[in-house]
Amino acid sequence: DGCLFAFTTPSQELINELNSRDIPFILLNRQSQSCSYLYYDTYQGMELLAEKIAAHWKSNTRPCFIGFRELESLSMERYHGAQHIFQQLGIPFDDNHLYVVENLNTIAQTVPTWIIRNGFNAVLAFNDFIAIAILQALIARGIRIPEDISLTGFDNSPLLKLLDRHVDTINLSIPELGKKAGEWLCRTIMEKSDTLLQETLPVTYIHGSTISR
Repeated sequence: DGCLFAFTTPSQELINELNSRDIPFILLNRQSQSCSYLYYDTYQGMELLAEKIAAHWKSNTRPCFIGFRELESLSMERYHGAQHIFQQLGIPFDDNHLYVVENLNTIAQTVPTWIIRNGFNAVLAFNDFIAIAILQALIARGIRIPEDISLTGFDNSPLLKLLDRHVDTINLSIPELGKKAGEWLCRTIMEKSDTLLQETLPVTYIHGSTISR
């Protein structure tokens, strides 16, 4: 009777098929001009993290962003959120401060070397998984977090609970997404409504111990 697409975007062929059958659907944490969606403001989330980093390191802030090729569009949106704040504060932050991960299995071998070689002292990772991999790799090289390098994640992943410390991150409430999407689907199916739902939701900063003590 209805479909949810969580953290993925259906192909245009599938969208056309659903529309032709009058099957309502909604995208979760993805945006579309023509489809219903619920989307967390990840741009705002990166702004929050960038502000926290700049407040800690002040004029000594030397930030970088570690993106992810497989989710390039979302990755670049997060990068530009951080860039907006840093440039407002007069802190250099351009494509020379951007490293895009091609393969998750190579993070430990490649990313720390790039960070150390370029003298960065603040790392904004695309998500918590990448942040955890960087955290472990930097510690293995004798780098102190956050004394030498600050680090942030994104998404408030359950993976963070496996660590003995919490990474500063941004929370995206999955229950809230599910509740709102379920209500819209039920209403659309029961009332046979064709009203689009296109809503951007605010995010929440989760304080950890990887920006500052």
